[in-house]
Amino acid sequence: MKKIILTGIRATGIPHIGNYYGAIKPLIDLQEEYRVFQLIADLHAIPHVRDHAVMQNNIRIITACYLACGFDVNQSVLWRQSQIKEMAWVSLVLMSLVTSGELEELMALSQNPTLDMVSCVYPVLMASDTLMLGADLVFAGRDHTHGLEFVRNLAKKFNACYGDILVAPEPIFPNLTNMVQGLDGRKMSKSFDNTISILDSPDVLNEKIMRLNSGDDEASYETILELLSYSVSVEQLEEIKARIQTKNIALSEMKSALFDALNMQLEPIRNRFNDYMKQPEYLDQILADGLIKAEEQAELRMKKILHSAGLSY
Repeated sequence: MKKIILTGIRATGIPHIGNYYGAIKPLIDLQEEYRVFQLIADLHAIPHVRDHAVMQNNIRIITACYLACGFDVNQSVLWRQSQIKEMAWVSLVLMSLVTSGELEELMALSQNPTLDMVSCVYPVLMASDTLMLGADLVFAGRDHTHGLEFVRNLAKKFNACYGDILVAPEPIFPNLTNMVQGLDGRKMSKSFDNTISILDSPDVLNEKIMRLNSGDDEASYETILELLSYSVSVEQLEEIKARIQTKNIALSEMKSALFDALNMQLEPIRNRFNDYMKQPEYLDQILADGLIKAEEQAELRMKKILHSAGLSY
């Protein structure tokens, strides 16, 4: 039987290439070896998306993006986090085992006095999804190591109280040396407004690449080279590195190479995405079918969690 991998993405809009190279593509490559459960975290998105229509559209966009990138719903599962209603109950049970000090240490709450409560308890929500489904592995970036350790410790704490019910999952990380850099050399993030969307048109993509670090300094070359490392062959990358060493390549040529490579990879994704977005009923059905599979996976463990805590079910 295949081991279960769980991962999630917040319903906050179109994924960028950092999401694609760092999470979506590596996860899709694991579909043959593992049973992949990919949740769309709409509960985690509540503080960031206050409009019903926007939330619903975001969910369809993410669904279409994953399908366009190669997510295979015949062997993997895609669903909306909020549609498993009992997850909220499970979260409350798990919260009873978490101290404010633990959350303070993990989330640095005293340094973020305006942080909303959903974000404050984000680690518990993540733990609820993971432990309820009985995931063997959690697929996440290396910057989430502390959060994953929190999930493992919470599973052990629950088992110590109620018996051996929950699985303490192991982490599995994408095979990336570094986090994907944004247009300004920092980690690519919507918060920094430094992203390249996987759906950017050729014109927008070209404009963003052309305004990448424009100084002829080492940092400018490194940012572009790092992005090239995800989008060109090993042979092409080595050739470019050699030309940099001999100062035989201009920044403009590297930018052109990056545009050509990214556009070649993203064009079929854009085309498939546009086709899927013309079929909203199909996207909704994909999520409904995924929900059934996710509920089937979670049901037995969910009942045991609530029964152990003395709650009727």
